[in-house]
Amino acid sequence: MKENIRQLLEQGEGISVEFKKASSQLPESFFETVCAFLNRNGGSILLGVTDDKTIEVCISIQNPIPGVMKLCSLKKIFLFPKCL
Repeated sequence: MKENIRQLLEQGEGISVEFKKASSQLPESFFETVCAFLNRNGGSILLGVTDDKTIEVCISIQNPIPGVMKLCSLKKIFLFPKCL
């Protein structure tokens, strides 16, 4: 999984990759992005990552953002970058 996250970070944001800062809660634009991905071919949302590819927050199962774990049942939309 680490390699997959590194590849997504190197690739940067695009039609199927979105970075969300998400330091302590889901950003307001989160569900808009999910809907956009669902209306296309899916995608990856990296939480805790800024637009300039900086990992600001290590989000994991041990350090979740409230409410996110319930959403993880959505098919392959979420990746949680740990400290690399």
